[in-house]
Amino acid sequence: MRWALSIAAGAALAACTPSADDLNANNQAAAAAPAKDGTDYVAQVRGMTPKLRQATFLRAIRDAQQACQQVVAEQPVDDAEGDPAWTAVCEDGRGWLIAIAPNGNAKVTGPVPAKAPAPTR
Repeated sequence: MRWALSIAAGAALAACTPSADDLNANNQAAAAAPAKDGTDYVAQVRGMTPKLRQATFLRAIRDAQQACQQVVAEQPVDDAEGDPAWTAVCEDGRGWLIAIAPNGNAKVTGPVPAKAPAPTR
């Protein structure tokens, strides 16, 4: 009897739990939605000083549960899935692709091949 109740409870829970496809579709819809307050987050990121942009990307990398002590370089790259993107290089040489959605959400993927930071003068 307990076994049957366990199976019934598990089946009921599984019916309420969204599938990975449902979660992915919801995440994509949220990322594509413009900011409700009309803020152009992509323009804000583009308008940042390099140091502020590096700090912003460091936070995004850490929020994505990735290790990075400092972003030492960043550069814009081709759009990623329609969103403006940058590569950010951490002090350990690992690169991360960071795409900024219109609503300000950052999608961090990687590590990706990273070029050495350009020397500063």
